Amino acid sequence: MATQVTRFASKVQKMAFWLLPVLCLTAASGEFVVLHAPNHVNFRSEAKALPVSEVSDVISSSYGFQLNHDLTWDGLGAGSLFKRPKANVVVSVSGLPQGRLTLPGVARYPTVEDESELSTESVVDRIEAAVTGLPLLVDFSVDNTVFALRSHHPGLFQHLPATLDRLRQVFVSGQHGWAPVDLGSLNHTQDVDLFFLGELHIMREIARALKAHPEMTASALPSFFHFKVTGLEKMIRTYGRQSQQMRDALTLLSNVLQEVTEEFDEMFGGNVVVQLLAMDNVDEQGKLIRKSRSLLADAEPTTAPGPAPVGGLAPMFTAMYPIVFNIILWTMVLIVLATFAIVWGLWFMDPGRDSIIYRMTSQRIKKE
Repeated sequence: MATQVTRFASKVQKMAFWLLPVLCLTAASGEFVVLHAPNHVNFRSEAKALPVSEVSDVISSSYGFQLNHDLTWDGLGAGSLFKRPKANVVVSVSGLPQGRLTLPGVARYPTVEDESELSTESVVDRIEAAVTGLPLLVDFSVDNTVFALRSHHPGLFQHLPATLDRLRQVFVSGQHGWAPVDLGSLNHTQDVDLFFLGELHIMREIARALKAHPEMTASALPSFFHFKVTGLEKMIRTYGRQSQQMRDALTLLSNVLQEVTEEFDEMFGGNVVVQLLAMDNVDEQGKLIRKSRSLLADAEPTTAPGPAPVGGLAPMFTAMYPIVFNIILWTMVLIVLATFAIVWGLWFMDPGRDSIIYRMTSQRIKKE
């Protein structure tokens, strides 16, 4: 009997040993991290999970743009009516689970990955429709082996490598600017490593090019930057999540994000919002997860249901509350000031000097 119990306990331990990593990977999810934000942009410390499909709306709301639909996420509070951020910087990283980067930030929120990638077209459209001229817009992504950089000012970044071959020449010649200790086990002779290193290198070079041309960031027009990093997906499929290459890649990514955040903070005088969208869209076998959307997707809820209202009551305020509150507040202030001015004038009025009625006799009034 004792032998059977011992064997059963041994089997349970083996099952727990194999199930624990699976459970940990299943629980992993993406997150939205605000790395830097000015004081007049209010991100609440506690909020529900942010759907990936609403990230672009959150960015547009931080600019003060009017949305054509209500924002269901409650993490962005009402900011200042007179101050808006000059720029927004978003770094979307695919294959990065929640909690793998310990970066200092303003706030952190879990995400609901209802879309497989971040779309920023609506942000660009709103900026272009709201301003006249050429705003500073940069959208960097990679299409297979070509580094795509879309901007209204292409001449500013024409020196950047556009293919893996040109990027390989940069690393072979040592012009990337990293010391061997920074790269760790990452080897630029491997295409997988070079792909990831190239994304980080171009991100740094874009920030340096902007810093070398301060007239670009001194414009009164709003600016927007989107950097899409997909190299971690390839590294997970090649080396695995727990490999030394992945650990070195995450360390290098963390250092680059801090460096880029500091440079954009300096360029825009602190009036910039820097955000990181980490998406865990690679499963435990290293396969990329692509979520498809049907034509009926709009009719389905995209967020997890929030807590039920206490006592069946509706929320105390809606998204229109700060707007209506400010209108009523400043209207009352104007009414109080106008009333005070009228009372002040009546109280100190001299009837013999300020009114013609008291200077006319009753006989003259009858004649008139």
